[in-house]
Amino acid sequence: MSSLSKDTWIKLILWAIAIIFAGGSLYYQQTNTAERVSSLSGDIDEHVDLIGHPVIVTRADEIEEEIEDIQTKMIEEQRLIRTEQQRAAENISSICQVTGAQCR
Repeated sequence: MSSLSKDTWIKLILWAIAIIFAGGSLYYQQTNTAERVSSLSGDIDEHVDLIGHPVIVTRADEIEEEIEDIQTKMIEEQRLIRTEQQRAAENISSICQVTGAQCR
């Protein structure tokens, strides 16, 4: 101890304390971050496994039913249109036969 001056020892002790505290805080931060990451990854896995919010699932089911109803109505309307077109074609054909016109 006699080879180093009192000022040098004080400087060394202060630097050692600073390095020890810096190392301790770095270690704490690393372990704390690892724990948070592992807990967040668990939460993310749980979230990914969810099918969706119940309200959204219910609304999606309602939309699918509405689409099916619309499709059914469209098919019925298409059948009616075909029937009307067939009647119109028969009427035109009848008119053409009665009048003797050449209809195409």
